[in-house]
Amino acid sequence: MKITVLATGSRGDIQPFLALAYALSQSGHEVCFISNAIFEPLVRPYGLSFRSISWDPIESLRTQPMLAGWKWYQFPSEARKAQQVTQKVYEQAQRESWLACQDSEHLVYSLLSPWGYSIAEKLGVPAIPGALHPLTPTRVFPTQLLLHNLGGTLNLFSHWLAEQALWLVMRQPTNQFRMQILNLPPIHSTNILALLRKQKTPILYNLSPTITPRPPDWPDYAHMQGYWFLPTPPGWQPSEDLEGFLHQEPPPIYIGFGSMVYRNPEMMGKMVVEALLKSGQRGVLASGWGGLQVEAKATKNTYFLEEVPHEWLFPQVKAVVHHGGTGTTAAILRAGVPALTIPYMQDQPYWAHRLQQLGVSPNPIPYKKFNVNTFTQQLKLICEDSAFQTRAREISIQIRAEQGVEWAVSTIEAYFNKRG
Repeated sequence: MKITVLATGSRGDIQPFLALAYALSQSGHEVCFISNAIFEPLVRPYGLSFRSISWDPIESLRTQPMLAGWKWYQFPSEARKAQQVTQKVYEQAQRESWLACQDSEHLVYSLLSPWGYSIAEKLGVPAIPGALHPLTPTRVFPTQLLLHNLGGTLNLFSHWLAEQALWLVMRQPTNQFRMQILNLPPIHSTNILALLRKQKTPILYNLSPTITPRPPDWPDYAHMQGYWFLPTPPGWQPSEDLEGFLHQEPPPIYIGFGSMVYRNPEMMGKMVVEALLKSGQRGVLASGWGGLQVEAKATKNTYFLEEVPHEWLFPQVKAVVHHGGTGTTAAILRAGVPALTIPYMQDQPYWAHRLQQLGVSPNPIPYKKFNVNTFTQQLKLICEDSAFQTRAREISIQIRAEQGVEWAVSTIEAYFNKRG
């Protein structure tokens, strides 16, 4: 089959779909991957055809930081604040995605790139969406923007409320795209997620049932069999000095905040280095997109880098300090190491809370409450309490036994074969 995979956003948003695209290509399909231009160096080693979207997600994070800690009554106001930035991003990304998809015969798209729904409709090709978060309504748990179970009816209502807030942001740019570019009718009386449910379109979840048990009230077309892990790039090799640092004792702690763009990354870096010294730990520090900046050079106790494949590094460290992104969370759980989370925005408090519930992490430290003393205490705790390490290893065994990407490929093939 000739399959187009469309995924845009941060690295954590696109990497699972790159894993899916690569797995599809390894199964013999002709795959084109469409994503933000900055990810071309990430995609190319996997031998996929790549088409770029010029939208810069780093700039979006800089101009519209959405801090964690929303209350339910803040959803509409926060959605309105995000609407202006979303309008600009959508106009660009939708138009360029449409041009890149012209020869598509089958489409797999991220629901963080929801214009894939309209593009498939216009092209008349079968399409299947994927998601990194549980978007199918359930009575079992609330929307991920809330941390506490509200009970069956209120849980269900919270999904509806979150969906309406999301559509409030998406509706105008989505309908402009449909009418002005695609010559399709607008979507007025419902939203894309509701349309997918009405059509009983399969939805693929990059989620582990070990970590997020599948709700019994989910329909059969909601598929969740495990995470989609991307293998280390073919031919990739670590530097000799990094390998040398990792082989020294004791094993270091990895500290990195992925795609987060903090207001004062220099101060964050200074506090991290100070806490490492106070706790007597060694550290591998990753700068990411601007979450951490350190002026000092590498020392006996610290090693600085921009990024490194998590699947290669995490099994070699003592613990991982991170922002709580879903991709990093999955990599930690597979690696079988304890974690400490500094959640910043959106779904990150949920994953931080979940890691704590699973017993692989102490209490998270919200970004707004981050300080050297608290961080030092929590570093000591994850390194000294063997219960975190034992539980992390137990969960790792379960995660590694799952075959999420293989199941996703099988589901895609079956659906596209059925649709012709």
